[in-house]
Amino acid sequence: MFHLYDLNYLNKSITIWPNQGKEITCLNCQAKNYLLLHDLATFYCCASCAFFIDLNNHTSEKPISNEPFKLLWPIGKSGFLRGNFYQLVGAVHRKEKGESYTWQEYCFFNPIKGFIYLSEYTGNWILLKETNIFPQNKIDNITIKDNNEEVYDLFLRYKTQCINIVGEFPYDAKDNHLKLIKEFISPPTMYLKKEYHSEIIWFKGEHITWKEIKNAFSEPEYEIEKVGKGSIQPQRFGMDYISFIVYSSLTILLMVIFTWYFESNQESKLVFSNTYFLNAELNNKKTIGTEPFYLEGNVNNVEIHLSNPDIKQTWMEIEATLINDESNEEYTLTKELYFYNGTDDGGSWTENNRNGSDVISNIPPGKYHLQITPYFGSFNINANLNVEIYRGVPVRSNLYWMIGCIALLCFIQYQWVLYFERNRWSNSNYSTYDHRSWFERNM
Repeated sequence: MFHLYDLNYLNKSITIWPNQGKEITCLNCQAKNYLLLHDLATFYCCASCAFFIDLNNHTSEKPISNEPFKLLWPIGKSGFLRGNFYQLVGAVHRKEKGESYTWQEYCFFNPIKGFIYLSEYTGNWILLKETNIFPQNKIDNITIKDNNEEVYDLFLRYKTQCINIVGEFPYDAKDNHLKLIKEFISPPTMYLKKEYHSEIIWFKGEHITWKEIKNAFSEPEYEIEKVGKGSIQPQRFGMDYISFIVYSSLTILLMVIFTWYFESNQESKLVFSNTYFLNAELNNKKTIGTEPFYLEGNVNNVEIHLSNPDIKQTWMEIEATLINDESNEEYTLTKELYFYNGTDDGGSWTENNRNGSDVISNIPPGKYHLQITPYFGSFNINANLNVEIYRGVPVRSNLYWMIGCIALLCFIQYQWVLYFERNRWSNSNYSTYDHRSWFERNM
């Protein structure tokens, strides 16, 4: 059930810091009110008649709206937010002039830290505090830069209209003399500029989650559903795609350096080499068994290199099986060797694949031999087959796979950031993003 603001709530004596609220008489109905801010309060809503009382000008004004204000917490609610104790002293329900959408602002007070404001729109929250340190470097009409060289882009400019007020404030919560508000964002922070006829007030804001707020002030009277992306809501992965690409490039560079270092310090060892004469008599799938050889050291890879420098105008396929003489474990690979050349209208051409090699990983040490089975494309072939076996060959395929994966992640991150920022800036009139769908942009 929604908590509706109870006008009798503020008519009770409330202990804080640990003083009792300051008693004051309403200018309109003469009812007693107890101000939590004591002399800091310059504006409040009477708990009895709901009139707005301006203590500076000693004036009273009837409510703007008869619509009840659905507060998340009752006035006087306190809790610890980011290491400091704060008490809720006032809340305002606002809308933009000429528009229908609304938002809420909650004013909290700590006698040492001063005032903070929690602003909520469509379930997205911003923690704001007045600041005297604000961007004074103007790049252009829509971009400013602070003292830390951080760039802030204009997100919104608007005028506000007060719908309802509850509690007390150190300023005129109606903001009748406010000319314009400008919001400059650099997620997850922002600057809010309030322009009055006689002064300009700056606020520094930062994104805050609903979970953190609930943990600070306990469960609210009702839940607000989050819709869309907040104006300064950080990305889920916490990194823009440009930074992601820079770090990815550095990672690839380090991988290349380490790969080069290990390759330069790792020498492959030739453990077997021989040449076998092949002719048509072997076309009946007869096999050749090599002499035994030993693979030493720890578990490592093996590269089998096959070449036939004599093959011409035909092809041959070699099935090579590495066999462990002790465990009979087998490792098989197949390579096709061929050589063709000729001439046509386009000139001479050549298709050459007289060499072939493949790497078999995770081969344990031991005694081995190679079993070779040739298949011929021509019955009159007579050629020499060179066989070489190397132990501990540097392999770059893992590096290439990793580079491909990182490139894919960079593309995914770019698309995610693009989607995220399009949604964020869809509420702004100063967006540089194309908000049309993929089909609208490409069809």
